[in-house]
Amino acid sequence: MSTHDNSHSTELTSTSPQLPFHEYVEADDVSSDVGDLSYEEECSSYTTSLSSSVSAYKFEHGRRYHAYRDERDIYPSAKILGNNLSPIQPTSVAPNVRFEVDDVENDWVYRSEFDYIHARYFAGAIKDWPNLLRQAFKFTKPRGWVEFQDFEMQFYTINGEFKTGCPLDKWCTERIEVLRSVGLEPSPGPKLQQWFKDIGFTNVQQKVVPVPVGVWPKDKRLKTVGALNYHQFNDGLDGMSLRIFTAMKGWQPEELREFLADVRKDLRSPRLQAQHNFNVVYGQKPE
Repeated sequence: MSTHDNSHSTELTSTSPQLPFHEYVEADDVSSDVGDLSYEEECSSYTTSLSSSVSAYKFEHGRRYHAYRDERDIYPSAKILGNNLSPIQPTSVAPNVRFEVDDVENDWVYRSEFDYIHARYFAGAIKDWPNLLRQAFKFTKPRGWVEFQDFEMQFYTINGEFKTGCPLDKWCTERIEVLRSVGLEPSPGPKLQQWFKDIGFTNVQQKVVPVPVGVWPKDKRLKTVGALNYHQFNDGLDGMSLRIFTAMKGWQPEELREFLADVRKDLRSPRLQAQHNFNVVYGQKPE
């Protein structure tokens, strides 16, 4: 989560879809006709050919992080505060960038308000979303802006072979069930707009973006997005599954390994044409 203040700037960063929004993404006939293994090779070759501007980001502890200089360079006069629950911040930063380790669900104790607060990828991590937004509202300057970006966990398809009950769908459904049973919201994206309005933000806007998995889309930009989404999903699948399925669902490790092998088969199948929605919502604090 990140916060931003231009005069004194800071930035706080850190089921079928629940919205009736299914955007058609045209499929590439060539990608849809190849075999699963050939398709996986196509995903790999596509990501290795991406420009350095896309892939040249910090990679640590099995994860790739955004480049902290990006926003600093766009807003050189802003003071930027980055917030994360884990100490993964770089040691060398620009003079106008500062990082802190904190839990955004704790009471905020900042001494000043911010021009802009931005948060993303909190799905499955927040217990009290309205309270989080209330704190963001409180610490935003009048006429300042707050933006949250998050996804819907469940996949769907328009013209593909993705079916309810397939391994990928079951994986999503099981995770959603467990996370909600412990008070966490795994698909906050569709709810953000109403939460913003309930808290008191004005000029609330929402954009819902379809995010494919794999290089099956015909559109070049979506093909790039799909390739990256495939790899981050495939690489992170074990980490996203182990505790939920073994400690919380009672699965045996071998049972989980076999299940995840089937999930990966779905991920690398161009015929499923799986996609899920990403929600961008922002609003303004009135004077």
